[in-house]
Amino acid sequence: MKKFYPITISLCLLWAVHANPQYNRVHQLRDAFNKEGNVNSFDLLPLAIDAGKDAVPYLKQMLSSKDNEKIERAAVLLGYIGGEEAIIALKEAHKSESEVFHWALCKAVASRGNKEDVSFLIKALLPDASHDWWESRLTAAFSLGILRAKDSVPALIRAAKEAGESDLYGFVAEEVISWIQSEQASHIVGDISQPERDIYSAIFANGIFGIRNFIKLFDCNLHGQWIRQQNLWAFQKVDSGRREYPEISFNIHLSPDENRAFVVIDLLQQPNQGYIYNYVLRKIDSNWRVWNISLRGGY
Repeated sequence: MKKFYPITISLCLLWAVHANPQYNRVHQLRDAFNKEGNVNSFDLLPLAIDAGKDAVPYLKQMLSSKDNEKIERAAVLLGYIGGEEAIIALKEAHKSESEVFHWALCKAVASRGNKEDVSFLIKALLPDASHDWWESRLTAAFSLGILRAKDSVPALIRAAKEAGESDLYGFVAEEVISWIQSEQASHIVGDISQPERDIYSAIFANGIFGIRNFIKLFDCNLHGQWIRQQNLWAFQKVDSGRREYPEISFNIHLSPDENRAFVVIDLLQQPNQGYIYNYVLRKIDSNWRVWNISLRGGY
C-alpha cells in the first residue's frame, strides 16, 4: 500500500488552492465570518460576492450554528448571494418568527422570481396581526420592482395608500409601481469603460429609488454629471470644482471572474437628505441584471 507523507499531502493541498481560486475565496469568507469580536455582515459582503454560490454550502452549515449572531449573519449573506441554492437553504432553515430570515428571503427570491416567489413577496408587502417588519416590506417592494411583477401592482397601490403620504414605504411602493409600468428601460451613453458601463446601464434600467423627478445627477466619483432625456442617461465630464445637488456616487466591487458585482449607491438629494443602497448584480448570458436591492440607510 502506497504511503502519503505529510509533505506530499501539504503540497497537494497547496496545489489545490492555487488551482481553484474559488476554494481560496470561500476560505477567506469563512475566516472573516468566524473572526472574533464584532463582525458586521455588510463588511463581509465583498467576500461573499467574490465567492458567489460556492459559499452557499458553508453558509448553509452556519444556519445550524448554536450562535444566533452567526445564524443571522449567514442568513443575511445568503440573501445577498441569491440564486436557487441560497433560496433553498433559507427556506429549509426559515424561522417564521425571525425578521432576519424573512428579510433575507424577500431579497433572495428576486434572483429567481417564479409564481411562488411573487406570491410570497406580495404577502410580505402588508403587515399582519403578528408583526410589522418594515425592512422586509421595503425589500419585498424592491424585489417586485426588479421582477417587474405586474400582478403585484394592486397590492403595491394598497400598500402605498395605507402607508400614507409622508411614509418612506409609501414613496417606495409608488416608485416601484412606476418601474413596473414603464414601457422602456433606461440606457446610458458616455465615455465610461467596460464592464462598469454595462453595470451602470443595468442599474439605471432597473431603477434607482429617489431619482424619478430629477433630470440631472452630479457624480462626485466620476467628476461629471448624468443628464436624462426621456429614457436616455448621458454622462458628461464636468470640472466644476464644487459640490452640486442632487449628488450620486457608485462604489463598485467587481468579483474576480467579473460575473458578479456589489454596488453601494449613495444618493444625496440635497444637503443632509438622501439614501444609501446596496445593489447586487449578476452577469447572465453576457448581460448584467440586478439581482437584489436593499436600502442600507438614509440621511
